[in-house]
This record gives sequence, structure tokens and C-alpha cells, in this order.
Amino acid sequence: MPQPRKDTYFRKDRNAYYGRYRTNTGVVHRKLLELKDTTALSKVELTQKLAERYKEEHPTFTPLTPATITQAAELWLATVAVAPRTRRDYRLAVTSFLSVLPKTSLSELRASDSSYLIRELTANGRSNATIHSYLRTTQIFLHWCAEQEWMPLLKLRKPTQEKREARVYSAENIQRILEKLAEDKRTNLFRMILLMRYTGMRAGEVWSLPLRHIQLATKELHLRAVPELAWKPKKGKEATLPIVEKLATFLKTDLASRGEQERFYLDKGNGEPAYVGVAQMSRALRPTLIALGIYRQQKSLHGFRAAVITMLLQEGVPPVVVQSIARHEDLSTTMRYYSRAEENTRAALEQL
Repeated sequence: MPQPRKDTYFRKDRNAYYGRYRTNTGVVHRKLLELKDTTALSKVELTQKLAERYKEEHPTFTPLTPATITQAAELWLATVAVAPRTRRDYRLAVTSFLSVLPKTSLSELRASDSSYLIRELTANGRSNATIHSYLRTTQIFLHWCAEQEWMPLLKLRKPTQEKREARVYSAENIQRILEKLAEDKRTNLFRMILLMRYTGMRAGEVWSLPLRHIQLATKELHLRAVPELAWKPKKGKEATLPIVEKLATFLKTDLASRGEQERFYLDKGNGEPAYVGVAQMSRALRPTLIALGIYRQQKSLHGFRAAVITMLLQEGVPPVVVQSIARHEDLSTTMRYYSRAEENTRAALEQL
């Protein structure tokens, strides 16, 4: 059982003392004293002063621990700061977990309780990826409950997930795809593939990219939150990507041809996104891949990002540099592509 946190604490980044309160809307933090106002106080006087200020600033809410897991889940879903679409996914996952859980109290939960959800989803023919997605969401919810001190931190058990080989397109196939899209006048798909080819951007980043975030003057792409689409970069991490010369040449011509109403890189022509989301982008590309005989069901769009990472490693770019370009949080993620790059290099040498 984790030790309860102190009611008062010091924040170095704010140079102030804060109070921590448990309320029926979660944990509330309030500033009690500025550091500059405590320099003349002894340790005993400071403790007394903080105790007085803590009582004065106490919220009027009545502290509450939810009576049931369902009540805690509703409170979490009402307060979690995510996009509406993500909130719907969260609700589906947690509701699925609660529907098969033969327990009602947070104190009754155990790490092995994930087995109820795993059995149910497996029986319904759900994939391992879906099962892991549901468990990740449920784990986020339980972690939040632990932060409220309603229960000890609990880590759900997960089934072993088979690591699938990343779908990677060759440079030749990417060129064939671009030529086919140009021939068929699939302009937005052509734009999408070309941008991913020269930046390694994620599909969601391309889908949400507004024209205002493309800065040709400085040859930079800004990955920032897009409020009108309720979209944020992965884990909230903003980034600035360089625009290489080949991409800059295309963008200069492409942007000059845009209509006055267009606002997005992938635009219908009236200021609305050309696709509802990444899934629709993938479906739209499918006929082209099938026509070229290179369609595979798994992660067809991620294959373009994977191709960039693999080609960079093949060219001898240091893995840490590739990690920075791909914006991988962990180097081990980048290194998963390293074996593929070595295989491609070996296969090329065998042709000599």
C-alpha cells in the first residue's frame, strides 16, 4: 500500500508552498505561501503558518471516495482531458471491462482481473491489438484512481503480444504508388504519400496538418495542436520538422494552386479535411495498392513512415539521429527497424 502524500509540499518550479486536497471532483492543489514570504520564519513557525493557510484554503467540497468502480469510472470520464473521439474510445474500453467484472468496489480489484476482459474479447473474436488497447485504457483509469488515493496502484496482467514485423515499402514501390496516384489524379493521396516519404510523419499528423503550419519561408513544418479538429501531437509533444529541397519544390507549386477556402494540407477544397480520419485515408489508398499488387492488410499507412526509418538506417545514419528524426521516445523502438535494414543491405549485396 503506497504511503499517503503530504498535505503540503514545496514546488521548486513555482517557488511556493502548495496544499493538496482530496475532493469529490478529484485532487485539488492550491497555493498557500510564496517562498519570499517565508524567509523570516523558523521551521516551527513555517509549519504552523502552513497548517493555518491549509485550513483557510480548504475547498468547500466534501471529500468522497466513490462507492463503486462504476462511479469512479464516470467521474474519470467526466474529468479526463482528451479529445471527444478519445473519450468515446475510453468509455467503450472501460465499460467493456466493467460489464464482465464480478466486483463492484475498487478495494476488491486485483491484477488478475484483466483475465475477465481478455476471455470476453477473445470469445468475441477480437484481435490481440484490440485486447491490448482496451487493457491500456483500463490501466490509465486505474492509475488515475490510485492518484486520487482511492486504491493502491495496480498493474493489470496482459497477455503476451506477438511482435509483428513492421510493414515497409521499398523506395521503388513508393515511386510506383506515387506515379499511379498521379496518373489517376488522386491529388490528396499523392500529397499524403509525398509528405510522409520526405518527413517520416505519422498518418494522423498528415491528416490534421493545417496549411498555416507549413512555413515555406523557413522551410519548416510545425506539429502543433489543431483545436478545430480536437487533435494533439502524440503525448502532447510538439515538434518542428525540416522541409527538404525536393519536398519544398513540390509544396511551392502545390500551395500556389490552392483555393481561397482551403485550410488543410489534405482538404476537400472547401476548408474541411479531405478524410474523416486515418482509417478512411487507409481505405482510400487500398485500391491503388491492390492494383499494383503490393497490398497487405496490416498498417498500410505506417509502412511509409517505416520505410523512411529503414532507408535512413540503410544509408548508415546513426540510430540516435534516426531516433530524433522519427521522434521515438525510446531508442529501442528505432532499433526494431535496424534488423530489417540489415536484411535489405544483405539482400542487395547478394545480387553482386
